[in-house]
Amino acid sequence: MHYTSTPYEQQFAEQFELVEANTAELISMCKKLRYQIYCEERGHLSADSFVKMEEDHYDEHSIQTLLRDKVSNEYIATVRLILSHKTEKRFHYPLEEHIDEKNHEAIDMINSVPKDQTAEISRFSISKQFRKRYKNLTHVTDKEHGPRNSRNIDALITIGLFKAITKMSVENNVTNWLAFMEPSLLRLLSRLGVSFDTHGPLLDYCGKRYPCKNTVEDVLNGIKKVKPEVWRLITDNGKVTYHQFTLAK
Repeated sequence: MHYTSTPYEQQFAEQFELVEANTAELISMCKKLRYQIYCEERGHLSADSFVKMEEDHYDEHSIQTLLRDKVSNEYIATVRLILSHKTEKRFHYPLEEHIDEKNHEAIDMINSVPKDQTAEISRFSISKQFRKRYKNLTHVTDKEHGPRNSRNIDALITIGLFKAITKMSVENNVTNWLAFMEPSLLRLLSRLGVSFDTHGPLLDYCGKRYPCKNTVEDVLNGIKKVKPEVWRLITDNGKVTYHQFTLAK
């Protein structure tokens, strides 16, 4: 059966590339980009606390991916997965360290997942500078599918980062995701078919965010049901998840 790529897949392949941060140089690039986004652009973290690179002790237990814009040849987004099995010492996710002890719902949520198969999605970062430059363009023309404008670029980059998260998770036997997520990101994800359960009230952690959780299987099956074209891009039409999870029919 002939496979025809979707407009999402075509645009992503034409414009973006995911790059695994598997060298010291690429890991440094992740940290520099995080400094730009978290310290300079958004002010969530104090620039005085770092020397042009945002880093913390969780980097020792993390795997990271960069997203490169092929047009400008710039890295414009990054994300990391914090893995408990990267250390033999007693381990706490950022979510564990920042929830209030009275937030029993979030505590119960964390205690309900096996740590050796759980990762926290962290530093989900998209450059505001890139988005601003992109929005200054009137449109990017696609001969087959018509003009593209800046309104869908955030969605496409977000899908790309979730593609990276899924690949890293499958490669590391991760079956559960934890995360701190801003309400605006949760709304965008919902429009893309990506569903996370919130546990407890908003917390102040690099801005106001909800503690969130879901299984990888439920997230991917939810996307496939609601937005199959997004699912195809994230999973390479099911190839990434074929041996790992029970996919929805």
